[in-house]
Amino acid sequence: MKTLVLVLFLLLCPAVYGQTQIVVGQQKQLEWLQAAPSQAAAQAYSYKLYVTGEADVPVLPGVTCAGSGSSFTCRANLPLWPIGAYTLTLTARDANLESGHSPALAVQVVAVPVPPVAPQGLGVVP
Repeated sequence: MKTLVLVLFLLLCPAVYGQTQIVVGQQKQLEWLQAAPSQAAAQAYSYKLYVTGEADVPVLPGVTCAGSGSSFTCRANLPLWPIGAYTLTLTARDANLESGHSPALAVQVVAVPVPPVAPQGLGVVP
């Protein structure tokens, strides 16, 4: 019997977003560029992940931002969803205001069959 493993395929539509397909697994991270006056400011923002079809808009936990100047690369663990298609957008919020939404990212969660382990120790016995 084959075991199914959930794998996330983040699909960016090249015609619309100018990106290529990204494949991620269960423990991967979402990454984005964040403009901010300092790394401390980028790290202090709260980031909300909007997922099409979900009423609850969670704040992403464990966001880390690195870089220098006024543009920082931020990362957070990518949540897991049931099999299906989703559209994600992200916002940043300081103590007073929330930003506009990021460009959309199309996500397809699919089940991928895992083949059985190959036989070992093949030989002829008398």
